[in-house]
Amino acid sequence: MRGISFLNPWLLFGLGAVAIPIIIHLINRRRAFLYPFAAIEFLLRSQRRIAARFHLKQILLLLVRCAAVAALCGALARPILSRIGVTPVATHEPTSLALVVDNS
Repeated sequence: MRGISFLNPWLLFGLGAVAIPIIIHLINRRRAFLYPFAAIEFLLRSQRRIAARFHLKQILLLLVRCAAVAALCGALARPILSRIGVTPVATHEPTSLALVVDNS
């Protein structure tokens, strides 16, 4: 059996930062003031259709922002797969990087 452990588990407390985009979203919500005026009834009907589509886009954008913050926190915690009952050993194997630039 395998389990997930983290090399930096204290960085998972950063998942609380997911609340930041939600708070900003709730603070910046605009509330429309409606003034009754018979001549603009057609415009109000059109605006309601556009507002529903805009609202869906805003919710999707909020979900993407929250997922990005959660993914960043998860990546910084450095998750590793290990067998249950076996202590994971953090080894740093030598790595090399080669950058070749050819201008021919």
